[in-house]
Amino acid sequence: MEITNDTWTIPHFAVILPEILTKVMTFLSTPDLITCTLINTDFEIEARKRLLAQKWVRFPAKKLPLSPQSETTPYNITHFAGYNPRNLLIQNFKFSCPSILTNFLSSHAHHVVNLKILLPLRDPKWRQYLEYLSTFLPNLVSLQIQVITLGGLNCPDFIPPSHKPRVFWKVRKLGLTSSTWAQSGKLVDILPLFPNLASLSSDGIDPAVLEKFLHRGPSTQVGPRVTMTRLELSDPSFDLGHFSVILNIVAGTLESVKFFGMDNCPPHWLMNETGVAFPTMPRLKVFAVRLSPNSFRMITSGCSVVMPRLRLRFGRQAGMLVYPDQFPVLEKIVISRDEITQPCTQEEILTRQECFETSAAFLYNSFLRAGNSRGVTVTNLDIPFPPGDTFRVIGQMGEACAAGWPVDCGCGEVRNMSEFWDRVTAILPNLTRYQIMGEI
Repeated sequence: MEITNDTWTIPHFAVILPEILTKVMTFLSTPDLITCTLINTDFEIEARKRLLAQKWVRFPAKKLPLSPQSETTPYNITHFAGYNPRNLLIQNFKFSCPSILTNFLSSHAHHVVNLKILLPLRDPKWRQYLEYLSTFLPNLVSLQIQVITLGGLNCPDFIPPSHKPRVFWKVRKLGLTSSTWAQSGKLVDILPLFPNLASLSSDGIDPAVLEKFLHRGPSTQVGPRVTMTRLELSDPSFDLGHFSVILNIVAGTLESVKFFGMDNCPPHWLMNETGVAFPTMPRLKVFAVRLSPNSFRMITSGCSVVMPRLRLRFGRQAGMLVYPDQFPVLEKIVISRDEITQPCTQEEILTRQECFETSAAFLYNSFLRAGNSRGVTVTNLDIPFPPGDTFRVIGQMGEACAAGWPVDCGCGEVRNMSEFWDRVTAILPNLTRYQIMGEI
């Protein structure tokens, strides 16, 4: 696109062009954004804004490892020239020296809207550290806390200013991650710091802790004390039945629910699982599941088929889903897949065909189950792409497979893809948008 001098004679064009470019940039990948910086000044300005909004700034920086001996070393933030950092990652308490961090926050913290932090709960000063940060981050809207338990990792003495409120007033989205339930127990101490939460993400957090975050009061109190509209849940334990209580607490206000980090397992593993009981959710619009790209089939008795480690139970008998009763305004169903982040063999990674089949198995036992009512409000279905003309229907119940992997154990019944589409259109007749994942 070339902008000539005549173009600027169009009324208001100079005014609306930045707005147009801002919207265009949201659809471009990082390489395309970099290319846009070479077109002209207007494109460069808007592309840089988008690129810088995506950048995470690490503190301490990798190129300048800090230690108690280097506490007085000036911190040269040359990479901040020309823009203000919006995303901050504080990754090492031991080397977060008070004077340097204070200088950094004094200069840049009022621009930060997203913060990720590693929190050593073994140190008694961990809450003081959070209170200290709250006094410097008035515009923070999203905070992700990862609990760490490394021995000998202590927080320096960060004293919060006495004249500033010690509350994250604008934080609406909070993410909590812990490797075990026991490690997360102390997180209840920071409840008063987040009075306006609307979105909570939990990975490996003790259900008792989650209940307190949602209730904001004694466990006997009826109804939530906050308006929680978005909830994301994951847990390393196998049986996820404890999520039933959590969902019931926020059933009246929840608009989006997501299960992430869901492993894949042989069908017979789910035979005795309690499952997640869903209450009626009058406001729920989005249901999402993010699956692991890996399979547990290599460490099992040999079953060559797998399905998501997530079993749902609905209100009616026999597990049938009556959409108008259970999810009267549900609009979108999403099944996606995590990126591969750990080294693994090719046999441990789900193929494109298997990725679709695991998704279809989940849908056939939940939202597309035979006997369900029609979900007339659902207009958007986003699931993995089926690469072939056939697929295996995997049952949720059954005896343990005795075949030795990779022999085709015959657990899945091969059917034509047309059957899947017929099931989709029969139960979700008003789909106006069907999205698919690209190459896997």
